[in-house]
Amino acid sequence: MQFTADVSEAIEWMQKPRSVFLYGKGPIDETTPARLREAVRRYQVPPGSWLNLSSPGGSLQAGLELGRTIRDLGLFTSVGERGNGFALGKPYKAPPPALCASACVFAFLGGSRRQISEPNKLGVHRFFFQGSDLATSAQANDRAQIISSRIVSFLREMGVNTDLFAEMAKAGSHELNILSTQRMAELDATTPEARTTWELVQRRELAQRSNGVYLKGTTEDERGIHKLLLTCNPERGNQLEILALFEGGRWVDDIVAMASMIAVTWKGGQFILEDTEITERPRASNAYVMVGIRVSARIAKLLRTSQEIGIAMMPPSQAVFYGWTSDLLKGRNQVLTYMDSCHPR
Repeated sequence: MQFTADVSEAIEWMQKPRSVFLYGKGPIDETTPARLREAVRRYQVPPGSWLNLSSPGGSLQAGLELGRTIRDLGLFTSVGERGNGFALGKPYKAPPPALCASACVFAFLGGSRRQISEPNKLGVHRFFFQGSDLATSAQANDRAQIISSRIVSFLREMGVNTDLFAEMAKAGSHELNILSTQRMAELDATTPEARTTWELVQRRELAQRSNGVYLKGTTEDERGIHKLLLTCNPERGNQLEILALFEGGRWVDDIVAMASMIAVTWKGGQFILEDTEITERPRASNAYVMVGIRVSARIAKLLRTSQEIGIAMMPPSQAVFYGWTSDLLKGRNQVLTYMDSCHPR
């Protein structure tokens, strides 16, 4: 596997630090973990950078070692090929679909954050022995048990559901079981865009909005800590509402000035909120930009069925946006319970 990189320098007004996108392409062998460490040193890659993988696989043992190396370096992983950018004034050309298969999957699982977007794929199959160095079936069985144990131990170490091993067993050594987006999420093979913790909170300062009890989702990402408060507003007949707070830091006033449009997003789409769905226009609240949203039927459907929900604030051009995404998968029961306990009157 060979490693290349795209380097993006810091842009202060966008709160965008220097970033490096690494690309790893080709078969994985015993030299690959050392090659990655050398690439990280050469390109001065900070922890939290993305490594995009495209590989048919290779050595199983090297794949496991590469996964641990990626975790040790604090890298995030995705599946993808390198595009041509906008170099030399040429029009952008999207990269071809990428596949991370076999031993590459273990490298992918090493990322502390892991994302895959269509049309890129993750493929697994049963491991197999090359050559005929195993004299007896008993020796082969012993070795298979040892390798199986190593794989299951690796999955636990990476925080991945060990049912992934069963998915591997569904495809022969020369076949591939391509995992769906939903199945990858169920197995924790992919991670939410950001970690969100949910808790029921009782506070007097929100008594007018929620009888003092509301559900708070706190999401931490590279921009800061953001909050999504689900409230049952007695002043509006127990109307279900969202109070969204985006940590904007010293750019709060600039964000408020440009945020004329509010969108609700999810994996695969978005819609712009109607005026009737906005209860409070964006305004500054200390280090946060705060916006109030009425939970309409289409927003309620997302809260009940989507794996995530995002809030985005943008100008009419939609050229840039500020916002974040909250993970709904882990807090599904709490969200549903709170929604069902809010009875309009």
